Amino acid sequence: MEFNFNFLYICFQLKKKKSENLSPVASFYLPLKDEVQKIDDPVTKKTILDIYNKKTKMNGLIIKINEEVLKLLDEDFDGKKSDIFKISRGKVNIFTPEEEEILEKFIKKLISNYICQIKDGNIKLNPLRENQNTYECKNCEFKSICKFDYTIDQDKFRDINKDISLAKIKKELSDE
Repeated sequence: MEFNFNFLYICFQLKKKKSENLSPVASFYLPLKDEVQKIDDPVTKKTILDIYNKKTKMNGLIIKINEEVLKLLDEDFDGKKSDIFKISRGKVNIFTPEEEEILEKFIKKLISNYICQIKDGNIKLNPLRENQNTYECKNCEFKSICKFDYTIDQDKFRDINKDISLAKIKKELSDE
């Protein structure tokens, strides 16, 4: 299971939920990239719209509350397919409110651990990368400050754990 968490947004949602007694419906991730698409076929407005919709479809976690809430997010949602967000009935991105609580506890634990590490002075450079062939640092706006050299410091990257699952998260939380 792959998670693309926007921690700042989730922290905001946790704060909002606590102070206003609200529950999040979903947490989406939309990478903003300036991409060029090569099109060989004759271009129509529908072709361009289809490519745009495919590239900007939001990915994330959806809390299974009721169908009407999802229809508010996407009025064309038919219960199975959405043009706005990636939805997979019976797959990993739709969670029950109980599973959302487990994820919330896990994220709070991660944030707490990060805060403790920073307070302890652990500020070493070890950025995340999606896989061995990507170099996120090439496009980072802070590279002039951190001075991380992706050509030399290959061993300092941390790879994103794509093997994480709700069962593993439950086990980790119960082991405490």
